Amino acid sequence: MKPSPLIAVPAVLVALGALVAARIHRAETQWLKAEVARHAPIAAASPARPRLLVWQIRERGAAVGAQVFDTLIFDESDEIGRPPAQRSEAWRARADARLREIDQSQRAPRQDEVFSVRALGGHWWLLTDTMNG
Repeated sequence: MKPSPLIAVPAVLVALGALVAARIHRAETQWLKAEVARHAPIAAASPARPRLLVWQIRERGAAVGAQVFDTLIFDESDEIGRPPAQRSEAWRARADARLREIDQSQRAPRQDEVFSVRALGGHWWLLTDTMNG
Protein backbone atom coordinates (compact mmCIF):
# COMPACT_ATOMS: atom_id res chain seq x y z
CA MET A 1 0.00 0.00 0.00
CA LYS A 2 1.40 3.39 -1.03
CA PRO A 3 1.54 6.13 1.60
CA SER A 4 -0.94 8.91 1.05
CA PRO A 5 0.54 12.17 -0.26
CA LEU A 6 -1.63 13.96 2.30
CA ILE A 7 0.62 12.63 5.05
CA ALA A 8 3.55 14.61 3.64
CA VAL A 9 1.60 17.90 3.53
CA PRO A 10 1.86 18.67 7.29
CA ALA A 11 5.61 17.95 7.28
CA VAL A 12 6.12 20.27 4.31
CA LEU A 13 4.06 23.00 5.98
CA VAL A 14 6.06 22.70 9.20
CA ALA A 15 9.33 22.91 7.27
CA LEU A 16 8.13 25.97 5.33
CA GLY A 17 6.94 27.61 8.55
CA ALA A 18 10.36 27.06 10.16
CA LEU A 19 12.09 28.52 7.10
CA VAL A 20 9.87 31.62 7.12
CA ALA A 21 10.40 32.07 10.88
CA ALA A 22 14.17 31.83 10.44
CA ARG A 23 14.09 34.46 7.67
CA ILE A 24 11.96 36.79 9.81
CA HIS A 25 14.33 36.33 12.76
CA ARG A 26 17.36 37.01 10.55
CA ALA A 27 15.72 40.15 9.11
CA GLU A 28 14.78 41.35 12.61
CA THR A 29 18.35 40.78 13.83
CA GLN A 30 19.79 42.68 10.86
CA TRP A 31 17.36 45.54 11.44
CA LEU A 32 18.31 45.76 15.14
CA LYS A 33 22.04 45.74 14.28
CA ALA A 34 21.45 48.59 11.83
CA GLU A 35 19.53 50.57 14.47
CA VAL A 36 22.35 50.09 17.00
CA ALA A 37 24.94 51.15 14.40
CA ARG A 38 22.87 54.22 13.52
CA HIS A 39 22.55 55.34 17.15
CA ALA A 40 26.02 54.29 18.41
CA PRO A 41 27.76 57.59 17.48
CA ILE A 42 25.14 59.53 19.47
CA ALA A 43 25.64 57.26 22.48
CA ALA A 44 29.42 57.58 22.23
CA ALA A 45 29.22 61.39 22.10
CA SER A 46 27.06 61.70 25.22
CA PRO A 47 29.04 63.37 28.01
CA ALA A 48 26.89 61.98 30.85
CA ARG A 49 28.30 59.03 32.79
CA PRO A 50 27.09 56.40 33.10
CA ARG A 51 25.27 56.95 29.83
CA LEU A 52 21.56 56.18 29.60
CA LEU A 53 19.97 57.02 26.25
CA VAL A 54 16.58 56.07 24.83
CA TRP A 55 15.14 55.98 21.31
CA GLN A 56 11.60 54.90 20.45
CA ILE A 57 12.38 53.14 17.19
CA ARG A 58 9.21 51.39 16.11
CA GLU A 59 5.49 51.22 16.72
CA ARG A 60 3.40 48.40 15.31
CA GLY A 61 -0.27 47.67 15.49
CA ALA A 62 -3.55 49.29 14.67
CA ALA A 63 -6.54 50.84 16.39
CA VAL A 64 -7.91 47.35 17.04
CA GLY A 65 -5.77 44.62 18.57
CA ALA A 66 -2.32 44.70 20.09
CA GLN A 67 -0.03 47.70 19.83
CA VAL A 68 3.71 47.05 20.12
CA PHE A 69 6.29 49.73 20.93
CA ASP A 70 10.00 48.99 20.54
CA THR A 71 12.46 51.16 22.43
CA LEU A 72 16.21 50.98 21.90
CA ILE A 73 18.17 51.73 25.07
CA PHE A 74 21.87 52.29 25.67
CA ASP A 75 22.43 51.77 29.41
CA GLU A 76 26.05 51.75 30.54
CA SER A 77 24.98 50.57 34.00
CA ASP A 78 22.82 47.77 32.49
CA GLU A 79 20.20 48.45 35.17
CA ILE A 80 17.43 48.26 32.56
CA GLY A 81 18.09 44.51 32.58
CA ARG A 82 17.27 44.28 36.29
CA PRO A 83 13.79 43.83 37.69
CA PRO A 84 12.29 47.31 38.19
CA ALA A 85 12.39 47.08 42.00
CA GLN A 86 16.18 46.51 41.85
CA ARG A 87 17.00 49.64 39.82
CA SER A 88 18.75 52.37 41.79
CA GLU A 89 17.41 55.84 42.49
CA ALA A 90 20.49 57.20 40.69
CA TRP A 91 19.42 55.26 37.59
CA ARG A 92 15.88 56.68 37.82
CA ALA A 93 17.32 60.20 38.15
CA ARG A 94 19.31 59.72 34.90
CA ALA A 95 16.28 58.36 33.03
CA ASP A 96 14.38 60.62 30.66
CA ALA A 97 10.60 61.07 30.92
CA ARG A 98 9.82 58.14 28.56
CA LEU A 99 12.10 55.76 30.46
CA ARG A 100 10.67 56.86 33.84
CA GLU A 101 7.20 56.18 32.45
CA ILE A 102 8.31 52.71 31.31
CA ASP A 103 9.93 52.02 34.70
CA GLN A 104 6.75 53.07 36.52
CA SER A 105 4.59 50.92 34.22
CA GLN A 106 6.86 47.92 34.78
CA ARG A 107 6.55 48.28 38.56
CA ALA A 108 2.75 48.43 38.36
CA PRO A 109 1.77 46.96 34.98
CA ARG A 110 -1.73 47.21 33.61
CA GLN A 111 -3.49 43.91 33.11
CA ASP A 112 -3.36 44.29 29.31
CA GLU A 113 0.31 45.34 29.10
CA VAL A 114 3.40 43.13 28.78
CA PHE A 115 7.03 44.28 28.84
CA SER A 116 10.07 42.39 27.65
CA VAL A 117 13.67 43.53 27.91
CA ARG A 118 16.25 41.85 25.70
CA ALA A 119 20.01 42.33 25.90
CA LEU A 120 21.57 43.08 22.51
CA GLY A 121 25.15 43.24 23.80
CA GLY A 122 27.54 46.07 24.58
CA HIS A 123 25.09 47.87 26.94
CA TRP A 124 22.39 47.95 24.22
CA TRP A 125 18.90 46.75 25.11
CA LEU A 126 15.59 46.35 23.32
CA LEU A 127 12.51 47.01 25.40
CA THR A 128 9.24 45.86 23.87
CA ASP A 129 5.96 47.11 25.33
CA THR A 130 2.88 45.23 24.12
CA MET A 131 -0.55 46.61 24.89
CA ASN A 132 -3.40 44.22 24.15
CA GLY A 133 -6.75 45.71 23.54
